[in-house]
Amino acid sequence: MDATLKLKNKPNIIGAAANFTYHWGINSGLDGAHATRLAVAVSELVTDVVLFAFGEQEGEMEIAFQRHDDRVEVIVHEYGEPFNPDRHRYERRRALEEGNFTGAGFELVQRLSDEFIYLNKGKQGKEFRLVQHMNTPHITELLPARELSSTADHSQGPQQYTVKPVAIEDAEDISKLIYRTYGHTYYKDKLYFPRQLELSIEQKEKIGVITRTRQGEPVGYFAVLRTTDSNICEVGEAVVAIKHRRKGLMKMMLRQLIEMARERGLLAAFGEATAAHIISQRVNAHFGFQTVAIVLSISPVMVLSGFEKHTSSQDLSSVFEFVLLTDIPPREVYLPEQYKNILLDIYQLLGMEVTAMPEKTPTLPEIAELEVQIAYEDKFALIIVRQFGEDFEDQIDQIFNNLEENQIRTIDIDLPVSDPATPMHVPLLRQRGFIFCGLMPLFHQEADYFRLQFTFARLDFDLIHAYSDMAKRLKAIIQKEYYETSAGRKQVVS
Repeated sequence: MDATLKLKNKPNIIGAAANFTYHWGINSGLDGAHATRLAVAVSELVTDVVLFAFGEQEGEMEIAFQRHDDRVEVIVHEYGEPFNPDRHRYERRRALEEGNFTGAGFELVQRLSDEFIYLNKGKQGKEFRLVQHMNTPHITELLPARELSSTADHSQGPQQYTVKPVAIEDAEDISKLIYRTYGHTYYKDKLYFPRQLELSIEQKEKIGVITRTRQGEPVGYFAVLRTTDSNICEVGEAVVAIKHRRKGLMKMMLRQLIEMARERGLLAAFGEATAAHIISQRVNAHFGFQTVAIVLSISPVMVLSGFEKHTSSQDLSSVFEFVLLTDIPPREVYLPEQYKNILLDIYQLLGMEVTAMPEKTPTLPEIAELEVQIAYEDKFALIIVRQFGEDFEDQIDQIFNNLEENQIRTIDIDLPVSDPATPMHVPLLRQRGFIFCGLMPLFHQEADYFRLQFTFARLDFDLIHAYSDMAKRLKAIIQKEYYETSAGRKQVVS
């Protein structure tokens, strides 16, 4: 469903871009009103680029359209003149008294978008990101309360279950199961919207199974989500009805899911087990998952119905766990010296054969290629280094400042370990407050990445629980480096 347009900065492309945006929005699941809002916002933004970004010169822009489970995102990327939005803010008084409408276009785009972020990437140009959340009926709007009440207890005596791959017609039952089990507290809000689920299943964005009793009652759901950047999947959505827990349903579903993922040619699966408790970490370990990283403050605190005693009082951190689904050819890696031993130990646990190459200083191109992914509601951002360049430091500083201005609380950065330039850039990032995170194998275009992380959150590491021996080693390193940062020092003082 994703799409990309490459357009010249000519006035005749404005209407075409808006028209494409509208129809793409409808096909992605937006209703007519929200598709129109998105199209008008894109039209206004493209107009500003055409009129002002390149002066009298001919230029080019790229518009990327991305559909996520719960939102659509449009990214306008252009290489025009430098621009500081703070100097072009719209002021109503100035417009009324002087007829000066500077910044009115940006003001309109912000009003029409649920999220609007500007990123200055230096020589790599400028990005304008518009987000529109899906507006589809919630399960409580589709069904009367009596159909959403807890189901009768069929768990007395022997119970037979069937586990089958999810189909489009299962979407409403999955939403009902989530609501009956967790009320409004489940952390993936999109699962309450059957239409969004239908789109995800229809477009094969997830591989899922549903468990039913012999009476046809839905009592379990588990899904892995295909990543868009690599041939791996995330163990991402799971629920078992309260009266049917402790019967092995979670393990039964996960076993079938892993086999389905292997049959579909996926290379590996990973899970983000919460660090608020060790329950999910223990289940993952049972199926051979190995800990590869601990990501701090990945989402705000949540209280999940039925798990109140396991709820953390701070931002949630995640333990990333990984399992290979097939053999991976040997590879050469360039690892930062201070983290080499633990990274090699992670590779060994995964059964991946690597050769640690000696450090060298490569010749860099002029411009670095950095991709930014943003989880807007969680206030979390990930910077992916596709290529190092001479302007890497400038780009990082610009992007970091833009993200901080937009109140992003945690910023992670993935560095390719196949690139000899990775070790030489780690000290620069450590000086800026980034700390160790771990290894992200096969995470981007089937390549391995080393992750550093930065968080503004103040964290109590006694509330971050690690189950495996590797998780405990990672936590010890991360905790030490965290308390050397400004956020950690503030925590100690308080």
